[in-house]
Amino acid sequence: QAVIDTLNEATRCGATGVATDVRLLGSHWGFCLNELPPSSISVWHGGCDPIAPISMAHYFHRQLAGSELIIDPSAGHLTMIKWHAAEILARFSASAAPVLATG
Repeated sequence: QAVIDTLNEATRCGATGVATDVRLLGSHWGFCLNELPPSSISVWHGGCDPIAPISMAHYFHRQLAGSELIIDPSAGHLTMIKWHAAEILARFSASAAPVLATG
């Protein structure tokens, strides 16, 4: 219900904001991921994600030098974050390393 409420609120005044987000996410950001310096980035992904394919997580992992890839084969798009929030936050706060949750 929280996800539905969030989506309803995001589009309450129209779909322009959501459309802008999608356009920005799909456009060139001015750099390529493989050009970034190596860093401690964790890529977390659910193996049962129906929204973002597992190939996306593997792509990010290959492009980001020094990254680690954590896959929960039984998690989906939102359950990955729900089930692993404590571990993700613990890693983030312990190392001050960026975390990329792809799904």
